[in-house]
Amino acid sequence: MASAGRTCLQCGSDRVEEDDLYSEAQWVCQDCGCVAAEGRLVTDTGEGTADVRYSQTTAVSKVPCRNQIKGLQRVRALCRILRLSSVMEELAEDFYRRSYSHASFLRLSLQKKEALVGCCVLVSCRLRNWPIAMGSITCLLETDPALVGGVYQELLKILDVDVPKTSITDILEAHCREYKLGSADVPEELAESSKDLATRSVALVELAADSWIVTGRHPIPIMMASIFLSWQSLKPTKIRLKYSLNKFCQLSKMPMNKTAMTRVAEMKEVLWKLGQELPWQRVGEEMAPVDVLRNVADILQHRYALLRAALQTHEETLQTHKETHKETLGTGIQPSTEDLRPEQGELKSVTGDSDEEDSLAPAAHWGKRMLFAPPCVRHPKIRRVDTAERADVNGDEEISDSEIDSYIRTPQEMRDYVQTQNALLSEDAQSKGE
Repeated sequence: MASAGRTCLQCGSDRVEEDDLYSEAQWVCQDCGCVAAEGRLVTDTGEGTADVRYSQTTAVSKVPCRNQIKGLQRVRALCRILRLSSVMEELAEDFYRRSYSHASFLRLSLQKKEALVGCCVLVSCRLRNWPIAMGSITCLLETDPALVGGVYQELLKILDVDVPKTSITDILEAHCREYKLGSADVPEELAESSKDLATRSVALVELAADSWIVTGRHPIPIMMASIFLSWQSLKPTKIRLKYSLNKFCQLSKMPMNKTAMTRVAEMKEVLWKLGQELPWQRVGEEMAPVDVLRNVADILQHRYALLRAALQTHEETLQTHKETHKETLGTGIQPSTEDLRPEQGELKSVTGDSDEEDSLAPAAHWGKRMLFAPPCVRHPKIRRVDTAERADVNGDEEISDSEIDSYIRTPQEMRDYVQTQNALLSEDAQSKGE
């Protein structure tokens, strides 16, 4: 069947007919044999025909690449490890397909694409209020936490997803279940239920938040420290109190976090400060570190009252030290180091000369005077100050007469020098004579 209005591009002949030899219709010139059109589908609308390109039809679907297929498999594997529902699994797969085809994630390294798998699962979990920490995803992927955090922020920006903020207390209950501390896993005297651990740990984390320990910190070390202290304080027996954090992690079959040791020390310090304000604590006697864990229940129960009492006591102590410091300066006696502690922002030592009272050294950082302050304030980083060399000093400058006179000894200095030399020579002569 000849085509009306169709001509051959090679010879210009109008004898172009449809060839049904193959599965796809082709228009072939009968004079020269040139294919005038191929790869087209013809749809019959009743009156005439309309040519449709094959690439424009629904028959063409883009086949995912090998890395995308592998990534989808890892998304499903992560969801099944975490025992997520089918709805959350499909949501994570949808996030992965949308982000993988985005221009920002096309030319990334394989390591970042693996981190993208965990980030899609994390977004799906947080949208469904499933308690999981980014550190858990990082451990499952065995990758860098900073890398996962960067990819996660970029993913939220690209997909324009509003993820609700997850509190550390919401994740803590799920994190407690990962510790193998049941009666079937450990001896009865060391066993503890995850529900009791979660209740005590949440109270400890809330106290840590009130005392600025949680501010700007990673959640995993704080949760591990709170669970360890909860386990010790629920039954403060001699066996439990002897356990270190490393030994506790081995007992509960959890990987050790080195930063958690610092968080344990910080939480114990806060508990000790509040324990000093307990009504039955004798005035002038400090609570022993072992007794702190035995009084954790009372400290947590009355933590708000103890916090106010501790702050008031600290302010009164600072005021007393300031008054003592002023009286000492007035009498011209050098104050003792006990009255002027560096952590309270006072001077370590002052001179007794009345002429130097106005030129005292500056006080310490204000964060050291606070009882509870953020970590960046209590332990500020010492910034390196580059001292720029003066460009106008080259070593050929003239020396003034006053500077030269300062190097010349006075007559009194000369007499003192001669007397000292004579005394040394006489001592040497006597020692040789003996």
